Amino acid sequence: MRTSLSRFFIRFFFIGMLPFLLKACQIHLEPEELLMKSLSHHGGLTAMEAQQQLTFSKKTISYDSLGREISELRQQFFYDFETGKFGLQWQEDTDSWELSHSKDQYVLLKNGEISLLTGDQKKSYESLLNGGLYVYWQPYKLYKDISKKTYIGIENLLGSPVHVLEVTYDNSEDVWQYYFDVDSFRLLANRVLHSGRYSLITNDNTESVSGFSLPSQRTSYRVDAQNKVLWKQASYTYELLNKTLLVFPQRELN
Repeated sequence: MRTSLSRFFIRFFFIGMLPFLLKACQIHLEPEELLMKSLSHHGGLTAMEAQQQLTFSKKTISYDSLGREISELRQQFFYDFETGKFGLQWQEDTDSWELSHSKDQYVLLKNGEISLLTGDQKKSYESLLNGGLYVYWQPYKLYKDISKKTYIGIENLLGSPVHVLEVTYDNSEDVWQYYFDVDSFRLLANRVLHSGRYSLITNDNTESVSGFSLPSQRTSYRVDAQNKVLWKQASYTYELLNKTLLVFPQRELN
C-alpha cells in the first residue's frame, strides 16, 4: 500500500511539473529578445526613448539583521533628458540638501547656501544620480548599457518559474542576475554577487502611469547562493511625480 501511494505521488508530481519542464527545455531567448519583450511590458522602447523628463520620490528604510529599523531616507530625483540637467533633493536631520548637475558641473546647496564639493564627492554624487535613474528606469537602462549579457534559462525564484539573465561589466567582479516573469516578461527581481555576498532585490508592486509600468515597492534581502532569504536589508517606496518638479538654484555653475 505504501509503495502504491509513493508511486502515485511521484507520478502526480511529475505530471504537475511536466508543462514547466517542457517549457524550460524548449525555450531559449537571446538577451536582446528577452529585454525587448520586457520593455514591451513596461511601456515600450519607443515610448521610453521619447520620455523627456522623469521626477520621482524614493523612501528608503534600512534594517539590521534582527529586523530592527536603523535609518530612513527620503529623496526626490529629477532628470531632464533634453537638457541633460539632473537633480536631487533630500533631508538629513534638520538640514535640507539640493544637488544639481548639468554639463559635468555641480551645485550643492545646504539649507539654501552653496556648499563646496571635493572631487571624490562629485564622483559619489554622480554615482548616486546615475544609480537612481538606473534602478527606476528599467528594463530600458539594462537594454541600453554596455555589458555582457547571457541568457541562463528558466529557473525557480521564491517558488515561481522565471527567465534568468546574467549580466557582468568590464572592470567589475560583481555578477548580476535579472529575473523576468515567464509569461508577461515583467522584471520581477535582480540579484547581485558583491564581495562574496548575495543581495536580492524584489519588485513587489508597480505603478501604472500613461502606459508605463514603474516600480512602486521594492525590497532588498540578504540571500544565499540558492536565493534563500536570510534577512531583509531594506525597503524602497517610489512615486512618480507628474506635477512637482525640482526648482534648481539659479546660480552660475562652477
